[in-house]
Parts: sequence; C-alpha cells; structure tokens
Amino acid sequence: MTALAPRTGFNWMQVSWDAPNSVRATRCAYCDEPFGVKDIPLILWRPDGWAAEFCADCVERWWGMRR
Repeated sequence: MTALAPRTGFNWMQVSWDAPNSVRATRCAYCDEPFGVKDIPLILWRPDGWAAEFCADCVERWWGMRR
C-alpha cells in the first residue's frame, strides 16, 4: 500500500477542517474556491472524524492526481 502524502510546500496549517457532524463542504478546504460542477473532491478524514475536502485543482497541484 502506498501512503497518500501531499507534495513539498503543502501547508497543513492552511487546511480548514469540518466537524464530524457538519454538512458536506461547498468550498475547497485549502484554497477556499467553490467546488465546480465537475469537481470530484478528495476527502480526507482525521481519526477524530473531522474532514477536509479538496478541489480538483488542489488535488492535482498538491497530490499530483489528474482530473
């Protein structure tokens, strides 16, 4: 299994985490841009249930995954 890790320069302190009982995000947890119609966000969860959703642009930029 390969661990998922962002590229060098990613700032975890910039991530906006949503509480476990929150509604789904409408904006990227990193760049704060609204999700587009074609965005399939990357969703990360912390062990305590908090979640962060990232837009396709941030996923490509920071994780190297293409849309």
